[in-house]
Amino acid sequence: MDDLLSEFLTETNESLDTVDNELVRLEQNPNDKAVLDNIFRLVHTVKGTCGFLGLPRLESVAHAAENVLGKFRDGELVVTPQLVTLILEALDRIKEILRGLESTGHEPDGEDKDLIRVLDDAAAGNFGIASETAAADPEAEARRETELMLGRSLKPGEVSLEELEAAFAAAIDLRARLGLPPRGEGERAGMSVVVEYKGEPYSLLIDRVGEVLSLDDALFEKNPVTLDPRWREVSNGIYRLEDQLLVVLDVNRLLEQNAALAA
Repeated sequence: MDDLLSEFLTETNESLDTVDNELVRLEQNPNDKAVLDNIFRLVHTVKGTCGFLGLPRLESVAHAAENVLGKFRDGELVVTPQLVTLILEALDRIKEILRGLESTGHEPDGEDKDLIRVLDDAAAGNFGIASETAAADPEAEARRETELMLGRSLKPGEVSLEELEAAFAAAIDLRARLGLPPRGEGERAGMSVVVEYKGEPYSLLIDRVGEVLSLDDALFEKNPVTLDPRWREVSNGIYRLEDQLLVVLDVNRLLEQNAALAA
């Protein structure tokens, strides 16, 4: 690592420590122009030096954060706890990139476009609008908070932390549901599998995940009359394996019945 880069890392880490402290002061006193000016100047210096040293990831994140801070300074955006949290998210990302840079001498690979998009929305005044909309929609608010924490948008099939916690709170113990005896004392605890049903996540408590089987459709049978009624209600059919019976559960039907029982 050359002396110029080493000096940049030292000075930038010191500047970021100062910005962290100044942001706490800013949140307590949003109208403190001196604090705002100091924060903006420090982030602006980081961005400018990144451009000089050829550090595009750092420069892009710092530039997006600088734009929000500039709106604060010019009075175009009101300082709110949510926006201060967003700036802290950007600083955390910058620190993460700096750690990789310090370790290898090069910017680590990574994707920042989702975080930058949120910062750009905030600078354009859309963050407050989105927050007001989300306030009327708790689910949207929970998803947005999760996206801020992750620094990216939720992918298809992903749920917010609040939705995931709700799924675990309403977990369905398949042992109890299917009439199996409870786990014995000292027996290994089961595991949770989260599935989606009608747009909502549900947690199914199971003993374990077994091996993946490839079975011939010709071996599939309808439920035998000897199958426990509690299993027949939620089963599509069976496969007769060499030494055991494989029951194919219809998860949608199981969840429908669980919802009906809870109603």
